Amino acid sequence: MKLATTTWDFEKYLDIYGRIRAIREAGFRYIDLNLKGNEPYFSPDATDWQDEVKRIGAYAESVGVKLVQAHSPNDNCMREGRLEKEIFQATRSLEICRLLGIEDVVVHAGYRENVSKDEWASYNAAFYRALIPTMEKTGVHVLHENTTSKNLPAGWFYGYTGRDLVEFIEYVDHPLLCAVWDTGHGITEGSQYENITAIGKYLRGLHVHDNSGRADEHALPYTGILNLDDLLNALIDIDYKGYFTFEAGQILQPANGRNKRRRFERDTRLLNPTLEMQEAAERLLYVIGRSALSAYGIFEE
Repeated sequence: MKLATTTWDFEKYLDIYGRIRAIREAGFRYIDLNLKGNEPYFSPDATDWQDEVKRIGAYAESVGVKLVQAHSPNDNCMREGRLEKEIFQATRSLEICRLLGIEDVVVHAGYRENVSKDEWASYNAAFYRALIPTMEKTGVHVLHENTTSKNLPAGWFYGYTGRDLVEFIEYVDHPLLCAVWDTGHGITEGSQYENITAIGKYLRGLHVHDNSGRADEHALPYTGILNLDDLLNALIDIDYKGYFTFEAGQILQPANGRNKRRRFERDTRLLNPTLEMQEAAERLLYVIGRSALSAYGIFEE
């Protein structure tokens, strides 16, 4: 199994080219391209976005990196007045993936307070179905992701477990709609093994990160309660063919992260981690991933 991580790891420090370089220098050869942010190629008025995307792809290739998964910047298609923008962003993400040779992009489903399961499923199915013409044109899979009740409580969302994901994917019923399993979200929703084996053939991607079970922290494995034996046995038993992709984008917590850091107003030089600290953390992330996969004899360069 090949080891990947997300460009989100260096989002607060470097531009996209610097992020790709720093990830490669930490040891990774495969990258999940996080498209969240205000990149110019997501402007409806952009005319040169394809050229910029091609430059990114050429740079990744020049430093020995393969872009293998992506994350759409879309947020919530069920928010008032957002549907058209959400469809545009997800569609543009599919087009970017085609240009870069990426086969899978994570596209979040929407949510709303006090929505019934039937309403939620119907609305989100219509959203994903609006992407089908572009999915078929590009050949790119859209990955539907689980969440956690720590982020979206019951009555807001209906995709917490592996069975939930399968039920919705089969409801939409298109071969290019599959699943990504987020381990940090899954921690609070039961066994990683039971959820992943329930997804089975529909699983095409992972977001691997850790937390204490109290909040979604996107933390480094072994800093929380994620059990990697649980996870890896599940992946082996379903004959998972995708990448082992980290989404530990807050290995080092920024001051404005989920755990707000108190400021000392007179001097803030250490309020946030430095780039050097993040580079060291990224090397440790790679070592943990390589060691975990090697322990089961499945690590691939």
